[in-house]
Amino acid sequence: MTSKVHEINIHNIICYVILIPFLNPRGFYDVVPHYKSFMTAWVYLALLLIVLEIFLRYKGNVICMEKKAEIAVFSYFISIVLITLIAQGGLHEGLQNIIATPFLCIYAILCLRDNPRQLIKSLTNILIILFLLNLTVFNPYIMQYKIAEYHIIFLGHIQVAAQFGALGMLCSALDYKYRKKHAILLCVLSVLTMLTSTASSAILVVVMLLVFSVLVIFKVYGIFCKGIPVYVLLYTIFSAILVMGNVRLPGFIISMLNSRQSIWSVALQQVKNAPLIGYGVQGVTLELYWGGKFNYAHSQFAQNLLDGGIVLSIMFFVMFVSVAFCIRKTENKILRSIGTLIVLAFMCVALFDSVSFYPYFMLTLMILMYLPNISKIQSKNVLEIE
Repeated sequence: MTSKVHEINIHNIICYVILIPFLNPRGFYDVVPHYKSFMTAWVYLALLLIVLEIFLRYKGNVICMEKKAEIAVFSYFISIVLITLIAQGGLHEGLQNIIATPFLCIYAILCLRDNPRQLIKSLTNILIILFLLNLTVFNPYIMQYKIAEYHIIFLGHIQVAAQFGALGMLCSALDYKYRKKHAILLCVLSVLTMLTSTASSAILVVVMLLVFSVLVIFKVYGIFCKGIPVYVLLYTIFSAILVMGNVRLPGFIISMLNSRQSIWSVALQQVKNAPLIGYGVQGVTLELYWGGKFNYAHSQFAQNLLDGGIVLSIMFFVMFVSVAFCIRKTENKILRSIGTLIVLAFMCVALFDSVSFYPYFMLTLMILMYLPNISKIQSKNVLEIE
């Protein structure tokens, strides 16, 4: 009995060591010497631990694909690797997206099969600490004063606040059955983190949460998840209209896009030269009229076209729809509605930001993929309480 408890504790510690570098705050990347290098080394350590966990703990479980959505997810990752190899002749840049994030997804899936509560508990605890630091010791006002860099908070660029907040809300909802105080605290901190970031995408997610809360109060939240695969299709169409029709958008919309239409215009010029498979991850640099040079397309639709052209855009859509169908199978109506809310939140963010640039989006998708399983476990109350 003692050895079993000791074994569980070791795996719990490993879980934290693996998750922390993927969720690490990026606000000090460019101002604290060796911080980014340290975190990069920690990611490599996490990858080593994931491989050890796969062989020592899960053995052959990783080989078995239990869901169609899993096939869609890893087909998307395989496409990224192959396209990058073909377009660039090797893997040079963006290794976190190409290698580290897929391994994180494998680890998350295995945890969700074996002990989903431990993964959710670990994520909840990590996010609570990060959000508390972001709101207190390293609040946005202090960060602005210390590093004097526009749009940077403790967690990173303000554009990550919405993704962090959406992941926090999801973990809060899933942890509520077992640790109500922690879950409520995380929900409050998630909202405050998004509000204090001042990012438009984060504010939009908060507004969606408020609308959902009203629907819950009046017990009509079921309408939220009637056609989730259709929502994904509508997102794709609307995103394509925004990006491809950027020069013909009404003036009041352009004024709200904060120069994104200019970025999309330059991105589309690049896409015309490689429409089928794009340039691979980090394979092309966008040069803007104000002198900015980067690969970040400020739209997931545009980012897919740059990274993998039409092929990767299709793979991304199939992956997203497959996860949406998983959510629709969730028995618990409130969890199914929350899952739909999180998907809608990420779709809104993806209209104006490249969500695949960070690991938070894929980690959230993995949890949403296993939402039906988590719902069944919670309804039967068979999760082990630690």
